Amino acid sequence: MSFYYNNRGLAKYHLSQFDDAIQDFNDAIERNYSNAENYFNRGNVRLHLEEFEEAHEDYDKAIMLDPSNAKLFHAKGLAF
Repeated sequence: MSFYYNNRGLAKYHLSQFDDAIQDFNDAIERNYSNAENYFNRGNVRLHLEEFEEAHEDYDKAIMLDPSNAKLFHAKGLAF
């Protein structure tokens, strides 16, 4: 079920429906809190909204879950 919320959040992000996208990523995380991609995607929305501290927190959580994923470290650097 997390997968569907994540995909819908991505669609809403690309449609510039940022608040709805964050809610979908929140729902995805609620259903699967151990999926790094959910945190990464929510972090990307927050980065786009210039919510840098929140984006940084999401990227940190994603990195904790998937420490070998280089794109997560790149995104964290962008949040700085």
